[in-house]
Amino acid sequence: MSEPQAPQDSSSGNQPQVVSAKWVGPLPPPAVLREFEDLLPGGAERLFDQFEKEAEHRRSCEKKQLDAAIADTRLGQFLAGLYAVCAFGVAAFAIYKEANWAAVVIGGTTIVGGIVAFLRQREKE
Repeated sequence: MSEPQAPQDSSSGNQPQVVSAKWVGPLPPPAVLREFEDLLPGGAERLFDQFEKEAEHRRSCEKKQLDAAIADTRLGQFLAGLYAVCAFGVAAFAIYKEANWAAVVIGGTTIVGGIVAFLRQREKE
């Protein structure tokens, strides 16, 4: 960031000028911090405290979001496993009742569905 320059008088008289400054990042440069401190004693410290609180809040929100995503994934995996166990149980019962075509359809679609889900997950990674 460059320091704002003082307006200079032009030969045509006093003309209004607009001087602006900006910074990129969470905290202003040291010169601006000194100006905050001169304007309001303790102002720079308050600015740092606010920055630290905001950063901690953001990290907390991100952690909650990540924990929720992990819990959602685990629930999905559990339910998919439960579905597969139940489907294979039904397929086994169909074999027991000599309904082999039903066992093939139920067991086969369960296996194919599991393979497709596994491959789609691998594509995302």
